[in-house]
Amino acid sequence: MKVEWWLAELDRYGNPTLVDGAHSDRSGVDRAMELFIKLGATHTSYDVSKRYAVARVELTDIER
Repeated sequence: MKVEWWLAELDRYGNPTLVDGAHSDRSGVDRAMELFIKLGATHTSYDVSKRYAVARVELTDIER
């Protein structure tokens, strides 16, 4: 099993879309979010339609 941490954009129903790339720990996602904010890629007071969350993804082999 491998664990990855991702920045995820949530749709209006709370469904995630992984948007940034895999990080080895949660702090990588927090730094990515800081960059999104600094670059203006996230919601502002004028665009409240985007929500973000941290996704912890566990990757395992498929059993056959």
